[in-house]
Amino acid sequence: MKQVFLFFLALLATCWGYNFGQSDHLEHLPVLYRLWDESYLLNDNFVNENMSGYNPRRLFFLLLLPFCKLLGIETVYFCGCWLINYLLGRVTYSLTNELFASKENNTIGLWAAVLVLTLSVVGLGESAHLRANFFVPSAAGSIIVMYAIYWGIKEQYLRLGIVLGLGAFIHPLLCPLSGGMWFACLGINHFYRYQFHWAAYKRLFGAGLIWLIISVGVIAPYYYENFAADKLAGREFALIYAHFRCPHHFLPSFFGEKERNVALAWLSLLILWFIKAYRSQLADKRALFLLTSLSGMVLLLLPFGYYLVEVYPTRLLATIQVFRFLFIVKWLVLVFGVGGMRSHYLLLLDPLRLLAFELFLLVFGGWKYANYAIYAFLGWSIYTLYPQLGDNADIYLFLAAFLASAGFI
Repeated sequence: MKQVFLFFLALLATCWGYNFGQSDHLEHLPVLYRLWDESYLLNDNFVNENMSGYNPRRLFFLLLLPFCKLLGIETVYFCGCWLINYLLGRVTYSLTNELFASKENNTIGLWAAVLVLTLSVVGLGESAHLRANFFVPSAAGSIIVMYAIYWGIKEQYLRLGIVLGLGAFIHPLLCPLSGGMWFACLGINHFYRYQFHWAAYKRLFGAGLIWLIISVGVIAPYYYENFAADKLAGREFALIYAHFRCPHHFLPSFFGEKERNVALAWLSLLILWFIKAYRSQLADKRALFLLTSLSGMVLLLLPFGYYLVEVYPTRLLATIQVFRFLFIVKWLVLVFGVGGMRSHYLLLLDPLRLLAFELFLLVFGGWKYANYAIYAFLGWSIYTLYPQLGDNADIYLFLAAFLASAGFI
C-alpha cells in the first residue's frame, strides 16, 4: 500500500505544473537534438559551443539518448520527472521513519512525503518547492544527494561513495560539492566517536576515496579547459553570468524582502525542531549531529555566496552558486517538522485522505483548486495536530511560514 501511495502521490506532484520545452530546457534540449541529429542547427553558435571540447552537461544527455530514441524525448522527460518525484517521496519516507517512526505511529514517513511533494517552502534563488516540475540534471542530482544523506545515516558507506561519485556525471557541481560537505560531516562524527582508532575509518575512507576519484575524473578536464585556460577573466565571468544573465539565482538583493522574511521563519523553525529532537529521549543523537552539521555547513556558505558574488564578484563562487545547496535545508525543515509533531495526534489523520481529496479535485476541478485545497487541508491538519496551541510556540511560526509561502500573507 505504501508503494501505491507514493506512486500516485509522485504522479500528482509531477502533473502539478509540469513543464516541457521551457526554462532550462531552452538550453538543454538543443544539445540533445544535436546528439540525435548531427544536422540540427549546424550554424548555431550556442549549440556548436556546447558540442565542442569537454562538456559535463553533454554526458547527461548521452546517458538519455538511447532511451529517447526508443521511447521519444517527451515520454522520457515526463517519466524522468515522475521518477525524480517518486524517489523524493521514497527517500523522505525512509529518512523520516529512520529518525522518528515508532510502533505506535507508522504513518509519519507518509506524512513527510506528502509535505515534501506538495508544500512550498522558500525560493532564495531556486524553486520554493522540492518537487520537480521538469526533468533537468540538477533535479536528478539533488535526489542522489538526498539518498547519500540517508545512506550516511544508515552507515552504508560503499553505496554512498559509488552513487555520489557517479552522480558527478549527472551534475558535476551539485554531487561533488555536496559530497565533500557530507563526507566532512561523517569524518568529524567518526573522529568524535572513535578518536584515533584508525581501523574504524576504513569503510568511510574507502567510500570517500571512490567518490573523490570519480568526481575528480569528471571535473578535472572541465577545469583545465575553462579555469586554467583563463578564457574569460574571473570578475568578468561573474558579472556576465551572475549579475547580467541570471541574478535571480545568485544575488540576495534580487530575492526580495518578503522572501528573506519567510526564509528567516523557516530557519527559526528548523532550529526549534532540532532543539526539540535533541531533547527527545528517543532521538538518534548521531543522526541529529550529522544533519545539524550538514545544515550548518550549507548555511555558512551563504555569506560567502553573497559577498564573493554580489559585492566582490569572483569566478569560483559564481560557478558554485551556493544558494542551490539550500535544497538540503529546505528538505530537512519538512522532515523535522513532521518529526516535531505529536505522534499520537498523527494517528488521527490518514494521509490517504489527502491523496484521495487531491485526485478528486484534479479530475473535477483542475489544478488551480487542487493547489488551494492542499494548503487548506494542511492548515486544518496542523490545527488538529495541536489542540493546545498555547503549549506549542513553534506551531504559530509554522502556520505563518507556510501561509506566507503560499502567498496568503
